[in-house]
Amino acid sequence: MSRHIFLLGVILGTIGPAAAGEECRNELQLFEHDVRNAREIKERVLWQLAAANYQRRVIRYCAAEERRSGVAKLKLTDDELKLLGVALE
Repeated sequence: MSRHIFLLGVILGTIGPAAAGEECRNELQLFEHDVRNAREIKERVLWQLAAANYQRRVIRYCAAEERRSGVAKLKLTDDELKLLGVALE
């Protein structure tokens, strides 16, 4: 019986990080989509929405290194960073 509990723990322990990595990837893709829309339409409210989604979702699901690499890929300008109004590390 304890052997089955141990195996269940091992299985759940390996699935958890994989699911978290997938969530991070999804949230970074949504953030990239938000930024592309904000760049295209050039409305301040879209930048605020992108910032809110970043703070609420990306920070929750992604580690600091994952966030930095995802944001670096976007090559945000200083003006865009100001429009986002959040510390993106």
